[in-house]
Amino acid sequence: MKRIQNHYYQQRILILLAPLLLLAVVIWFFDRKNTPFLDANTRQMILHVTNTLLPGVLALLITLIVPIKNRSQQLTTTACAYLILVYIMHHFTYNDIDYTIICTISAASNVLVFLSKSSENNKVSGTLIRWCLALFVPILIAILIYSVLAQINIFIKAIFNSNIINTNYSFIIVPLFTVLQAFGCHNELTMLINSDFKPSINTAFHNTILITNFVVLPVAIFMKSLFTQNTLRIFLIFLGACCILCASIGTSLSFILIFLLIFFPGTFFSIILSEIMLFFISLHCNFSSLIRSTNFYRPDINLSYTNIFYNVTELKIFAMLAIILPITLLLIFFNTSITNLEYQRDKRKRKRFNYDKNLDPDLQVIVLLRALGGIDNIKFIKLQDNYLFIHVYNQQEVSYQTLASMCRYKKAGFDKVKKAYRCNFGLNNTILHDKLIKLLGDFLGQSFQEISLAPAFIIPKQ
Repeated sequence: MKRIQNHYYQQRILILLAPLLLLAVVIWFFDRKNTPFLDANTRQMILHVTNTLLPGVLALLITLIVPIKNRSQQLTTTACAYLILVYIMHHFTYNDIDYTIICTISAASNVLVFLSKSSENNKVSGTLIRWCLALFVPILIAILIYSVLAQINIFIKAIFNSNIINTNYSFIIVPLFTVLQAFGCHNELTMLINSDFKPSINTAFHNTILITNFVVLPVAIFMKSLFTQNTLRIFLIFLGACCILCASIGTSLSFILIFLLIFFPGTFFSIILSEIMLFFISLHCNFSSLIRSTNFYRPDINLSYTNIFYNVTELKIFAMLAIILPITLLLIFFNTSITNLEYQRDKRKRKRFNYDKNLDPDLQVIVLLRALGGIDNIKFIKLQDNYLFIHVYNQQEVSYQTLASMCRYKKAGFDKVKKAYRCNFGLNNTILHDKLIKLLGDFLGQSFQEISLAPAFIIPKQ
């Protein structure tokens, strides 16, 4: 896996955006306004083929990112696994699910088979076993994903059969819809909310999802790019641009959410928190509806029938909050992670060594040097009144607990006047002092053994 950390392979991640943009271009081109000469059946067939093939291309591109030796076998098995999964999902699942997203994730998972050491075996039996595993693993992953989605749908139906749907706890439908939308399974939830919810909750739900996909999602991605570097930052910038262009296309938006859920779960969680807050704001402020329920991700949105681009004061406020909330949450998460890293770093520095006071003095010197941060961190030492005063350059490199464990009679302290650590090692004070002096001084006698250089030979001018 060290090869995947190479910058050359990291640049390949940018090609994942090509199918998303191509899908947006095709859907825009075959819109009824742009191609009025096409009949409905031809247009539907072209869009269906596009929505099926381009996710398969994305699965192949995902496998190309990982550097392996058996590239031809990997691509062949990925394509075969994707076609098998599309056939199974199309004939054995209900039609409300965008099965191509599950097929893409599952087909790309066969890269796990080719990453194993056994994949380098070129024997016929090893090749057959590898092919079987490369086809079996995607099917297993697809079954697991489909089972989880089925359980979520059962949970949703249980919620809708209770009185919770008309209370403030109805905010739970917002994160559920986002998770279902990431896997292309949200149509059932949309139909349930249009039939069972209060009009105010229905309006708040549609407004929140719409403003999240068009504002919160790209803002969170761009904000996350500020905390990354190198190729990953470029990828996030282009992903945010794709989000702005493809926010109305359900399939492209699902893949963007999947990328965030798998590779940037913290950003995905901040988006969930932002849309929950926006849901309560829209609900209690009685914002007007921005989109009709019949135009809500089935699977795409027609932007000409939305009010998101109108110059309305409440829409400006809603959009401004949608910008501020994810930025604030990501900054909080970033500062929290930095604080946690600093705490873990300080904890490692303060980690206590297993020190035995009966160790040989030479070993005690080694422990003492490790506690002081090395020989280079010691400025000078001084023995005075049965205390060993140690002056250091950088106090952050010192493990105070280790020094305290080495002291026999009193704990180690820091003399603020002398700006030195004060330690009492008992009878070993003199021994440790002499050994440290030798280590700090010219204990090898290099100054006496060095051969002095001859004086420079001056060539007189002629």
